[in-house]
Amino acid sequence: VYTRREQIGTFVGNTRVRVAETLSRSRAAAIHRATATKSKLADVHTSLRTQVAVRTDAACESALRTCETAQDKATGAYLAAREHVSCRLAAAGEKAASAYGTAKERAVHAVETTKTKTAALASDKTAQVTAASAAGGAVALGAGGAATGLCTGGAIGAAIGAVPAVFTFGLSIPIFAMVGSGCGVVAGAALGGTAGLVGGGATGYGAYTKREAIGGTVAQTMTKVDECARYASSSASCVRARLVGGTG
Repeated sequence: VYTRREQIGTFVGNTRVRVAETLSRSRAAAIHRATATKSKLADVHTSLRTQVAVRTDAACESALRTCETAQDKATGAYLAAREHVSCRLAAAGEKAASAYGTAKERAVHAVETTKTKTAALASDKTAQVTAASAAGGAVALGAGGAATGLCTGGAIGAAIGAVPAVFTFGLSIPIFAMVGSGCGVVAGAALGGTAGLVGGGATGYGAYTKREAIGGTVAQTMTKVDECARYASSSASCVRARLVGGTG
């Protein structure tokens, strides 16, 4: 080793130089690669940013167009619906006005017809006579029925009150008689008034509608009575003349 120390030193020096050169070349290659990679990454980042910006702009434009289309459709639908509703409202208003006019005309016609019929009925002598006869019959028979009911109801009430008179010391008889009289008055007045109303109205209507026939019958009767009186007078005159002639 000692004898070859110079060779060993030379070898070591050469090795160091080679190692340094190798390290230098490796460092330069690594720096070059890192620079190239950084440049590529920068290019990729720029490309991605550009693509993202382009796609973002395209998406924004598409969304804007979609919004505008939807807004146009909504506006068109709103205008169409408003026009449809306006037409329906106008048609409904016309129908309502027509129905109101028709109902008003019918009501006026009904009122006029009722007024005319009422006036004709009020001026009709038959209706007047029938109403007066019905009122008179109702009053007459109602009063008679009330009196009859008073007496009959009082008698029946007194008869019923006589049953518990032993226990009430006779007080039940006048009480039951009063109750029976009241019930009899109400029932008698109702029945008599109804019968008088119907009977009087029917009698008055029949008499008024057949007044000419009744008048003719009365006239014929009176004519026959006059004829009989004249015949009796002439017969009496003849008999008197014969008697006077026979005695003279």
